[in-house]
Amino acid sequence: MTWIIIAYIYLTSLFVILYPFDILLARYIAKKKIKNYPEASSFTIIIPLAPNEHHLIENTESYFSQRFNGVYEFIFVAEEPKNNSAKIVTQLINDHPHINARLIYSGKVKNTIAKMHNLACAVKENLNDIVVFLDSDVRLKNKKIIREITRPLHDSNIGIITAAQLYRPAKTVGGHLLSTMINADLWGYFAALFVLGKLNVANGAIIAIKRETLKKIGNLQDLDKQILSDTAIAKKIMLLGKKVFLSPHPAQIEPPPLKISDWWNQTIRWHIGMRLVLPIYEYILYGLLRANILFGITIFLLSADSKLSMTVLFIPISSRFFSFLLIQLFFIRSGNNAIELITALFTDLLSPFVWLLSWFKNTIMWRNRSYHLDKNGNLEQKLTNAQSSFL
Repeated sequence: MTWIIIAYIYLTSLFVILYPFDILLARYIAKKKIKNYPEASSFTIIIPLAPNEHHLIENTESYFSQRFNGVYEFIFVAEEPKNNSAKIVTQLINDHPHINARLIYSGKVKNTIAKMHNLACAVKENLNDIVVFLDSDVRLKNKKIIREITRPLHDSNIGIITAAQLYRPAKTVGGHLLSTMINADLWGYFAALFVLGKLNVANGAIIAIKRETLKKIGNLQDLDKQILSDTAIAKKIMLLGKKVFLSPHPAQIEPPPLKISDWWNQTIRWHIGMRLVLPIYEYILYGLLRANILFGITIFLLSADSKLSMTVLFIPISSRFFSFLLIQLFFIRSGNNAIELITALFTDLLSPFVWLLSWFKNTIMWRNRSYHLDKNGNLEQKLTNAQSSFL
């Protein structure tokens, strides 16, 4: 039994400590791949609009600063004209007449996911070869990023381009908790799977697909209730025999001021979504991966074997700190290293409880409403209205 405990602690800690090196290797592989292919010449960038996006002006300006060689079009999608974000985008389009951009309306949604409803509506309007789905809370820092990340789609084996999320420096406790839960782990996890050739998930903040591939998977028509629609898209594309490719550039998110309740609702939603959409064995392994610090502390407090208890306590905590610091210092550079090390440890301790809770809970918060999910991760029934600003 002792050797099983030690093997578990060492293996999970090794996986975590390799995250920064996985990111480095994944970026090297991706950049090398990008250089091997020419730029695409025909783009449609589709941006679904949340009703109230805090940094919409600055984010949209970053989209309009993109440089394209060839045909391009921005399609913004809102549910209806009274949407506040729609009003802002209308003015921005009018202020940039040299940019090929337009705003369309998808109509009000009921028991479906507004984002997927908007994307499916916009896809019908697309006439270009490459389709990029871009969330309105993403800020593009590189003026050529869309041209760069879409190059690997020239490879017939690659079906979809995705990127890890990277939340900008937080100003609230909820923001710190969300960014430390997502930034280092998601990027490291995605990079590790990509390096191993096993990347089977996607992040919808920014993804790119060929129009012909999108047609083959049904143009999103049956995904308007899917809680993890980005991963569902990736799974459909993988069924065509194509691979998921990880961009070397993370999707930089500009979040609003987040409350602790926003972070908690987001955490619960992601965990339940992952359990319902990912293969069960993978979600179990994910839970074991995030439980080693809590497990180590428990063994330390209960074990009479001082050598064992010190090993299972020191190894997972030191590997987490080492990995987190390297990713913060060399890749994220948020400037909040001390605070985020503390919140990272807290979210690591809490994660196993959320993972466990997800097995007994099929109810999530989504855009101020409570929903029940079916066994496939689809919104099944609206239960109640609720209050939350970030769903």
